[in-house]
Amino acid sequence: MNSASALQRTPIVIKQILSDSLDAASSDADSLFSTCDELFFDLSSRASSDAEENLYFECMREIRNNGAEVSESYQHAVMTNFAAMIKNEALPFSTKDNSEAKRDLKLVDNDQLEIDIAVNNLAANTRKANQEALTDIVLRFNHLLQDVEVTQDNCPLDPGNLGSAFASACARHLTISNKCLVIILKQYERHILQRIGLQYSAANQLLLDEGVLPEISESMRHKIDNDSPHSETSGEQNRRAEDPIAAASKPLETGPQFDMANLSSLIAAAKQASNEPHYTIGDFTYSNYSTNPGPIMPGTELVHELNIAQPRVTEAQSDNKPRNIIREIITQLLKYKEPDLPQALSEPEDNIINLVSMFFDFILDDPNIPMAIKLQISRLQIPALKSALRDQEFFSSSQHPGRILINTIAAIGIGFDDSKPPEKDPTYKAIARITEAINNQYAQNDDVFSHSLIELRQVINKEGRKSSIIEKRTDQAETGRSRLRLAKTLSRDLLSKRLSKASLPESVHSLLLEKWLDVLVMVYLKSGENSAEWVNACQTVDDLVWVCQKHSSQKATARLIEFRVDLVNRVKHGLDLINEHIDSQTGILSTIEDLIYQAEQNDIDCSLFIELDEEQVSQAMPEDETIGNVAPSAIQQQKEKYLALTYGFIQKAEQMPLGTWLNYMDRETGRELRCKLSSKLEATETYIFVNRFGFKSLEKHRKEFAYDMQRGRAEPLDASPLFDRIFVKISDNLKIASNKPA
Repeated sequence: MNSASALQRTPIVIKQILSDSLDAASSDADSLFSTCDELFFDLSSRASSDAEENLYFECMREIRNNGAEVSESYQHAVMTNFAAMIKNEALPFSTKDNSEAKRDLKLVDNDQLEIDIAVNNLAANTRKANQEALTDIVLRFNHLLQDVEVTQDNCPLDPGNLGSAFASACARHLTISNKCLVIILKQYERHILQRIGLQYSAANQLLLDEGVLPEISESMRHKIDNDSPHSETSGEQNRRAEDPIAAASKPLETGPQFDMANLSSLIAAAKQASNEPHYTIGDFTYSNYSTNPGPIMPGTELVHELNIAQPRVTEAQSDNKPRNIIREIITQLLKYKEPDLPQALSEPEDNIINLVSMFFDFILDDPNIPMAIKLQISRLQIPALKSALRDQEFFSSSQHPGRILINTIAAIGIGFDDSKPPEKDPTYKAIARITEAINNQYAQNDDVFSHSLIELRQVINKEGRKSSIIEKRTDQAETGRSRLRLAKTLSRDLLSKRLSKASLPESVHSLLLEKWLDVLVMVYLKSGENSAEWVNACQTVDDLVWVCQKHSSQKATARLIEFRVDLVNRVKHGLDLINEHIDSQTGILSTIEDLIYQAEQNDIDCSLFIELDEEQVSQAMPEDETIGNVAPSAIQQQKEKYLALTYGFIQKAEQMPLGTWLNYMDRETGRELRCKLSSKLEATETYIFVNRFGFKSLEKHRKEFAYDMQRGRAEPLDASPLFDRIFVKISDNLKIASNKPA
């Protein structure tokens, strides 16, 4: 079924919305290209090189010659998306479609990636400003089209889908550079999408007039927002992972349930599949104590013997090498009376003992838990076993105090590494004190777990408050440092390009490379790159270069006369901005006035002027530690390295939630670091990682971080509650074992 036939059976109100959308697409494209034509003409007049000027002129030519085709193609893409929604098919022009297609690429197409990022950014900004109106449209479309599930992903009026349709139309009909296409997309956001709220209001009003969902509750909107992958205000970049300590004691509303009946049936099946006194679960072997030849040991006697054996746990771990001692202790207890005729256990107790033993085996095998924390958790083996034998809610209740305590110790421990000796860490010493106290005190009352949990939470809350403040300050400092670095880089690059091959007096070189560099940085920090102040500061550079050239035309003379006041005032304003001393200002302004006068008289003596190439200009600027000088060979190595970077890992880096913990191999020291992704600085595409105290550990460019993940140097850690994570593994391994042939 083609688009036209699909639209024939569409409700009239949606046809009207489509018609309005097509009219808007036509008029929007026409007005946008008129604006872009003027913009590129202005950019060409301020171009720093012939190549850049030609680039903008070529874009102007393409827009003038092919703008009508782009407009028509854009309208067709919008109509195609409407038809796809009605047919309950994936939209041909959508951000989701682009994202999924890229997963199949082996290598990154950097040009297309840049366009995808631009479309995703404009979509995220527009959704943020119009979320409620867009959600109402989705709900009403969903209500009207009974056979179609409409979401933001397949709603043709979603800004991401509109942006994809427009970007596709431009790419198809305009033969222009990626740089120019990104500029056009920014103008599309600024001049078209910023007004899309009016289109959403009109569409909602048409649907209301037809009686489609006249009342929409907040709960309905909330469900759509939560279901949408775009519900975060800035795409997926600012999602935050759940705090592992908070998750440790959070009640499980959904998820796996570990009741003894299900677990016992899995163990029984595993035993039957093995048909031997031992059976294997994963990489570990367990004994079938219920088949021992001796008499069954009563449960009370078993617990009594475990009480006696409990102190041996600390002795067994004295070499700081955690190990599972449950099997060893149970085997010795059962052989104590008759070594050749070991006592048996009842089937339920046998299952509980082996489940707890499995639990600690998998903990000791878990790469997410640091060795020092494994040591402390393993000291709770016998108390945990006795608690499980006494109360099977140890497995089935997420609110069991012993279970929460183990989860909490593991959660706080995810940030531990070798950067600080554990015995000197106050939190670690508190954990060690608690596990030792439980070993000494626990008999059969689970209150000891509850009291220990209260004590532990007091310690980690104190550390958490302090680290939260430090992390916030770290983020603020890094954000400011990133913005300053970007300002300096842009300013230095601008001067390098615009002064390259320019023949200038030494005094003008000195002014621009020293004083005006600071002016550009200050203007960027105060007003931003898109401000009139920044454009004015950049234009001052071009005007000073132009004044120093020979002039003979009347038009040039008239411009020089204007500069007597205008250019001098602009330079003075810039020097005031950086608090240049008045005596220095007087000398600089006097020099500029003399140059303008000489230019008016066509009396410029160029014989003493200096001409620098781009590298010499860069070297003449003051050194700056915040930017750093990278050798050309290092830049080339970096480019070659990134050629092997697959798109999937870039996407993984971009979508990684803030707060995610990682195990990072430091290439310089060869040491493993535990660090948390604290912030993503979009201006410089820099990711900041902090340690558990909130201090900065690492700083990585987005692609460098993705490359480190691809090479296995950076591995995200699983911070979900330990008990639940481990028992999912146990259940999965029991199911595998139970299916083995006898």
